[in-house]
Amino acid sequence: MICGSLIQWQNMTSITKKHYYLLTGGAIVLILAVVFQLFYDGTFQNKIIDKTEKVPFRVQTFSVDGKGWGYEIVCKNKIIIKQDIIPAIQHPTPFQSEEDARETGQLVINKMKRKKLPSVSIAELDSMQIEGVNSLVTN
Repeated sequence: MICGSLIQWQNMTSITKKHYYLLTGGAIVLILAVVFQLFYDGTFQNKIIDKTEKVPFRVQTFSVDGKGWGYEIVCKNKIIIKQDIIPAIQHPTPFQSEEDARETGQLVINKMKRKKLPSVSIAELDSMQIEGVNSLVTN
């Protein structure tokens, strides 16, 4: 197979070989120019960020048996996380207000957009002043 290719190459005229080199070299230069342009002016990085921002995550809150609130993280009309209790605490207790549930769900979405684990710590809940976390943590 290699021998056949060499024979074909030897039989090519010098003009055909020049065209081959010009076309190959031109294609390589064009590809390098496009790649350089994408990375140099930041367009490539902006497109990556835009794709993560366009992911349609949203928070939906819901009542938990009339005793409190929970949240769902929805993506493209599919529930991907359903949280009916305050995460990271020992006692299974729903959020005391709808706003607390919504804020915690938004924290989870922000983490997912940054490609972090969607976990929530007691310190994060405490810094957000989620109602009832201090009394549950200290008990």
